Amino acid sequence: MSAGEDVLGDGSAGRVARGGPSGRELWVTAGGLLVVTVAVLIAEIVAAHGTWVLALTTAFVLCAPGWAIAAYARAVTASFRWSVGIAVGIAIGIVLAQGMVLLHFWHPRAALAGLALVTLAPLVHHIWKGLAGNGKEVTA
Repeated sequence: MSAGEDVLGDGSAGRVARGGPSGRELWVTAGGLLVVTVAVLIAEIVAAHGTWVLALTTAFVLCAPGWAIAAYARAVTASFRWSVGIAVGIAIGIVLAQGMVLLHFWHPRAALAGLALVTLAPLVHHIWKGLAGNGKEVTA
């Protein structure tokens, strides 16, 4: 079996062989995570309460920061990118919480808002990169 062979029969052989995600896949996913990130930022600014805030912030911490970093990797499959992204998201959350404990600065709302602000930059970059490539193969 050669590296460029279309094993799946769906025309994805070149993309899979090079290991780069399609531009459309990146900017659509980044766009969805950007919506979640902005929603978390707004919820933290207005100090919203409720089970929906818990679900939203959990989804944000698990997915958005880690995926924004993992999407820069030349992952072969989306499942690998998501697995690494979720692991990195969990690690970022743990490091952030440990830093707050160590510094005796326990302000989870401020930390979450700061994390959301920092996460915006790579997500916007993925969207811009995907739109600039008009959904073509992203190789860098």
